[in-house]
Amino acid sequence: MLDHDTFLRIASGELNPGRQLPGGETRGALDTSDMRQNLPILYALAAGIARCRVLEIGTSDGTSALAFLKAASEVGGHVTSVDIADVPIARALIDQYGLLSYWSFYRGPSGTLLRELQARGTSKYDLVLIDGDHSYEGAKADLQQVEPILAPGGVVLTHDSLMVTSDHDWSLPEGQMRCKLGCGLLTLQLLRDPAWAGMYLPFNCNLGIWRKRADLEGAIERGVDEAKRVGLLPSHFHVEDAIGRRAP
Repeated sequence: MLDHDTFLRIASGELNPGRQLPGGETRGALDTSDMRQNLPILYALAAGIARCRVLEIGTSDGTSALAFLKAASEVGGHVTSVDIADVPIARALIDQYGLLSYWSFYRGPSGTLLRELQARGTSKYDLVLIDGDHSYEGAKADLQQVEPILAPGGVVLTHDSLMVTSDHDWSLPEGQMRCKLGCGLLTLQLLRDPAWAGMYLPFNCNLGIWRKRADLEGAIERGVDEAKRVGLLPSHFHVEDAIGRRAP
């Protein structure tokens, strides 16, 4: 299994298990992954949910899957990944740490799997990472098809949430710029959509963290009710009186 010290060494770049895997050098080592710095965040989000069900769209070398699977192994969860290509490096990495039993992998377009999951009507996911097709149309389609299978209170993560940051400039190759443009437009859509609440982290490749606004407000309101029940707030306390009425 993947112990916490080893996991943190991977996240920091001190340890690069990808180099130990057959063919790892041909796809790039984990210390070049633009997701590596986000590993502690991905782990914390999944580990905070009992029996977490994670859906990962876009697997590549298995960097993000490793964080999700570590959490799943600790809280009795499961990770389902989909990628347009086979992922031998990811599979070897996951097997290296004894985490295959917590993982299901589907090879093919994300839309095919998402439609199948919707049709079943039995799968709901607590945490979904959208990191597959980086065109605006592709990322938007993934988001739309994820919504029906998102569990109440579920969280959607988006990668490459900004087109440029202080670490980048406008001289990126056309393909990379097109990729970042698509994800940046999806971020703008989410920021402007009143049904969603969230933020993006302003480092690395800007991980976006999103939740349905109604779910977030409901969770806070339930917390207020519990605080009133145990006497932390007076029984006559009303959220609207404290912070103002909701905008029409």
